[in-house]
Amino acid sequence: MDDDIRCLLLEKMVEAVKVGCKYEEYGCHEIIPYCKKLKHEDSCDFRPYNCPRSTLGCCVNGDISTLVSHLTNHHMVEIIDNSNFQRQFPIAHLRHDQSSSTWMSHVSHCFGEYFCLHAEATFIKDVAPVYMAFVYFMGKEMDACKYRYRLEIEGNGRKFIFEGIPRSLRENRKRIKDRGDALIVMRNLPHFLEQEIKTYLLEIAVQIWKI
Repeated sequence: MDDDIRCLLLEKMVEAVKVGCKYEEYGCHEIIPYCKKLKHEDSCDFRPYNCPRSTLGCCVNGDISTLVSHLTNHHMVEIIDNSNFQRQFPIAHLRHDQSSSTWMSHVSHCFGEYFCLHAEATFIKDVAPVYMAFVYFMGKEMDACKYRYRLEIEGNGRKFIFEGIPRSLRENRKRIKDRGDALIVMRNLPHFLEQEIKTYLLEIAVQIWKI
């Protein structure tokens, strides 16, 4: 038999084979052609989420309930049952060196969903030293668009505000930083926001709402 005919027959056989998604245990019941399995799994809505602290070396992943339990029990992250809250980030805990970012996070539970407030010391374009804060939506990208959030820092007659759409936990943190899709303030700003310089704090007021 001609080699081209054999290859064509083999391709037809492969296309006819149907398999399940490897994320079936997370809720995906799709039956897909074997040749499209990898493409489907790369974007499957049911694929597990990485821990928000994966960039700091944590390798845990799972569904949202698993991650919430992991964050509270392993990373000792506080769960806030409110869509409006304030959190203080000690500047000493957000110190940055050239090799890596140092950051902190808090989780809010509201509207039946979980949101993660992320704050870090970093460099924009590897030059300007800044503090950056934004909100992750712990869920799918399409569901994140149903919400908005507002971050505000103020003091000593000054106020800085950022409003945006929560970024899905699936979105790369570096991409968020490179796009500047966050509250970004220069590193010396907290000094100007305090009447008396004692312990420098980056205090952020957060509001989350559904549209």
